[in-house]
Amino acid sequence: MKPLQIPKRYRQSREGMYVRCNKRCVNVTDKCCLSGKKLHTCKYGDKHQFLSKVYDPVTGKMKHGKSWPKDLRDFTDFQKLHLELKKQNDKSIITINEKPGLLTQCMKMYAAWIKDIDVPTYERKNNTEHYTRGEIRHLKNLKEALASKEVNADYLVITEFNKKHVEIIYDYLTGRFSNKSFNHQLATYRRFFAYLIDLEYPLVNHFKKVKPLPTKAKKEVVSIEEFKKLCSIVTPEAGVKFKSKKEGGKTKVFRAHLYTDYLINGWAFELYTGCRYEEIQTIKVKDIKEDHIATKDHKASRKKKEDVIRLIPMIDELRDLCARLSKGSSPDDYLIAPKETNRKNVTSKLSVGFTHYWAQVSDRKDVTFYSLKNSYATEMVKRFGDKVNLHLDFNTTMKNYVNELELIKTFNVPLYG
Repeated sequence: MKPLQIPKRYRQSREGMYVRCNKRCVNVTDKCCLSGKKLHTCKYGDKHQFLSKVYDPVTGKMKHGKSWPKDLRDFTDFQKLHLELKKQNDKSIITINEKPGLLTQCMKMYAAWIKDIDVPTYERKNNTEHYTRGEIRHLKNLKEALASKEVNADYLVITEFNKKHVEIIYDYLTGRFSNKSFNHQLATYRRFFAYLIDLEYPLVNHFKKVKPLPTKAKKEVVSIEEFKKLCSIVTPEAGVKFKSKKEGGKTKVFRAHLYTDYLINGWAFELYTGCRYEEIQTIKVKDIKEDHIATKDHKASRKKKEDVIRLIPMIDELRDLCARLSKGSSPDDYLIAPKETNRKNVTSKLSVGFTHYWAQVSDRKDVTFYSLKNSYATEMVKRFGDKVNLHLDFNTTMKNYVNELELIKTFNVPLYG
């Protein structure tokens, strides 16, 4: 009977696959453990059998998993059985109150929950894809942070998660992300552990003691003169951008065409309404009324768990724009880019296009597509004060969007003249 052998690449990868020589009770390498000669010369192949070991996260070592029958002689068959054993082991080796006990497993469970997978209808959260992608990305960053200090989340028992792990994550993230981005990730980790605690895991939410980092809202605005200058250069030719990417070890340069025929209309709509991305994507012709646009405030609706409708005042500029965009359209047509079936592409193209063209007319790098919302908020507060209804709380508008330097110009008039 031929001797058994694990291919070298699998022996070196610590996958837990071994061949046991029952003649000498040792693991087989690439040589006969009796003669020291090449393995194929071994005369005791009938004493060989495949052995699986699995990782024990409690001890941090490999432990005996299963000795397979001696008549199992094909490595491929053994590999399939070994992987199945590992899969079963991952699901059962550590449980807490009959629930998954390893950090990675808990993350997967949380990811399924925020996606409403196997969640009763009355408990569904209806989170947006953007939100769920963000939560999952933040959890991946947590795993990456732990791995930087050789802590494997796949084998970390959730009840062993402690302040030291939080410190590793804090130091890693604060060195790589902005304060605002860090705070978003911190919020995810708080929600994640709150979810586990709600499932009666015996845990402490250590992230509650981590203070959010100070942030300052970017309140750059775009003047009407700047906006007109921007729109004047929007052509297909000016929309060409050269990008590079690596393929097969080589860097290839290609052209990206960022021009679309609805860029100026989309930007103007943002400047005249201060809408969020979801609103721009979903407003239809039928939402346009005589003196306002009725749009669902998606963020507020999620927060209050009921539909919140925001009424956008129909200022003269907006009325003219809506009349032009809705001409010849049906009530159920989208107002902005009605032919674009992937609605998320609409705001993506508006944002990327704005950044590209803006760089050609200004060196103010902090200005983005969303700066148009700041422009709208600032002008509306100038005219109407706290009657502006951009947010449920007027203080939110003032804190995050209104440019005080622009607002103060309103007072540059004689007080007693």
